[in-house]
Amino acid sequence: METLWSIFLASLATLIVLWLGHTWVRRRLRTLPPGPFPFPILGNLLHVMIAGTDRHRYFARLAKQYGPIFSLQLGSTPVIVVSSPTLARALLQTHDRTFASRPPLINARLLMGNEYGEKIVTLLPYADEWKELRKLYIDQLFTPRRIREFQMDIVSHEIRRLIETQLVPASHAGDAVNLTECVGNLIEDIICRIIVRRRSENFFDESTTNISTHLSLSRLIHDVAYLLGAPLVSEFLPFLGFLDYKTKAAMRDWSSRFDSFMDHVISAREKDAVVEKDVARDILDMLLLPENKLSRGVIKALIMVSE
Repeated sequence: METLWSIFLASLATLIVLWLGHTWVRRRLRTLPPGPFPFPILGNLLHVMIAGTDRHRYFARLAKQYGPIFSLQLGSTPVIVVSSPTLARALLQTHDRTFASRPPLINARLLMGNEYGEKIVTLLPYADEWKELRKLYIDQLFTPRRIREFQMDIVSHEIRRLIETQLVPASHAGDAVNLTECVGNLIEDIICRIIVRRRSENFFDESTTNISTHLSLSRLIHDVAYLLGAPLVSEFLPFLGFLDYKTKAAMRDWSSRFDSFMDHVISAREKDAVVEKDVARDILDMLLLPENKLSRGVIKALIMVSE
């Protein structure tokens, strides 16, 4: 028994030494920026997990130690971290074409779904299709005129509404106000009105009074904000992907709910009269313009990014 135990420990030690040597050689060959040496298997994931909510401070310490660009090994995934505004501008603006085709995160793929996940402009590689969708954003959805209209007609109105209906009455009554909740609801209402013209609480099937048909865009926005930040073990350690089954199921469920919601909203809007470009009142109006010739899947993808 002792002999078997000794053989096991010797084999384990050999594997660790080989892994460390392989990691050192790989980092040398890749000429990665400097960074903390990774643990076996987990890499630097353990450091990031220990940092917890103070992760930003941990990265700040690494930037002071290794410079404005450093590398981490998160499980099986090598990561380059940039902490300098100058380098960030160089990556995202000056050399944006070089770094445009980035591998998408697993959670983004799951949340987008199969029908239109490949049409999300932030997930597409730099190619003709990416250029066409980006042009649509610049030339139609978020032109300077449209942004001014959104600011004057929606943003300013919703802020004034919040102050007059909640903050002022609470102040006069001496009641406490949950500003986090108020601002969250304000942002959701602004997003909903910009995209589909109505506040988040005003979505229902107008053909029936059955409460089960109620559709909440507010709930969808709240859930996706959480799921986008949900950690996935399989992102860094693929062989432990089975641990993500609950989170992945929640992401697929959200994708299905968002898909049903948008089908409901788009179908209702398509029954309206055809909207002219100059009088389009929200993003959905603009996406449904006949001259754009967009499939329903692409429309859903563009609305998802707009959120």
